Amino acid sequence: MKVYVSELPSGNPPALLRGRFSAEHGTFALLIGAAEKVRGKRTRKTVSIPFFHCLGKNLGTVGSYTGQTSEFRSQIQHWFTAYDARHLTVFNGDVLFPATMQAVFEYAATVPEVTFVCEPGGYERTRAAVLAAGVTPEQLAWDDLLDRLPPVPDSEPLPEPAYGMEHLPTVDFLLFRHHARTLNEPQRFTAIDANYRAAYAAATTVEPNLDSIVAMLAEVTRTATDTAPIMVALRATQVALLTRGWLLNAHQDKAIGTLCSVRSPNPTDAHWRALHGYVRTPRVAGVALYLLDIAPDVINAVTIAEVERFLHDGHVRGRPLPDLARPLLKAHLAFRRGENARDGDPYLNQKGPRRHLEDLIDARRHLGIPIDARFLRGGSLTHTQRPIWRFGLELRDLT
Repeated sequence: MKVYVSELPSGNPPALLRGRFSAEHGTFALLIGAAEKVRGKRTRKTVSIPFFHCLGKNLGTVGSYTGQTSEFRSQIQHWFTAYDARHLTVFNGDVLFPATMQAVFEYAATVPEVTFVCEPGGYERTRAAVLAAGVTPEQLAWDDLLDRLPPVPDSEPLPEPAYGMEHLPTVDFLLFRHHARTLNEPQRFTAIDANYRAAYAAATTVEPNLDSIVAMLAEVTRTATDTAPIMVALRATQVALLTRGWLLNAHQDKAIGTLCSVRSPNPTDAHWRALHGYVRTPRVAGVALYLLDIAPDVINAVTIAEVERFLHDGHVRGRPLPDLARPLLKAHLAFRRGENARDGDPYLNQKGPRRHLEDLIDARRHLGIPIDARFLRGGSLTHTQRPIWRFGLELRDLT
């Protein structure tokens, strides 16, 4: 590892740095705030949170205890390896204590270049802090640091999806559309209402039985890449059926799971990017394999050697391996190799034979990816032959 210290130019340089840090280019920016400038044994725990943000992890999916758990902190190095990290820029380097410096070097052990950036005039103070951690840095001019980073991108950031589950009300289906209008801006509500009206129109003519209703909902949400449009279609169907004298009771989580389980995996770039928000590499790897069309009942049989072959050949059992999916597989491969796993050992190796199925359900709940572990489309029974409680749906005749 080569370690540098660089001074900021006078003035504010954010325009020079915008878009230069990304996992795709292997360049990362670490900002240590005031709360993380601590001494003693808590240093590694508190500094881990900025590292998770640096890697683009969504801590809302795992809770605030992430930094307190050694299992999560141990994943940091594997993610740097998976992203082929080549440069880490640490801002506020002039105010870090030696213990904080040591934690930075520990987490970034696989990164070949680390630069500590300080305010003008803070070079000697920053250099002394790095030396106190047992590392001798070199001085790096600001322009040379910019040369090590990719150029400012010309393209605009990708637009956000029209709406997600966080934009939908949690009220009863009779009030759903009204509250959706109240909670959202007109443009977003227009997108919600378009899906609502399409499902409502289809539900006014569907046969009033669960088998037909599930098939209809699957058809009207066939192009949905998020669970939110499925939820909108379900609420519209409940209203339409009520006008025809039928009450469709729906347990939200179970019903959405049912409607997702009858769909084939159809991953998009948005799904892969959402998976990058996870921290635990086993969870990421299991969901990634499913999205690559490996059936849930054979995911646990995938070996270390098979995954290495996937990465080498660029395809997974005949299916192309997207660039955004490669780090998801590489991260857990690095984790397993760190456990001294051999080529013939299982790739996932999670506790319990159904743990990967729970991860699939969590990906639907946390990230809005329309998948589910029950894999109903692979069974021989029709929907009406299955226990109603497994669907989260119940249909009653009110006439």
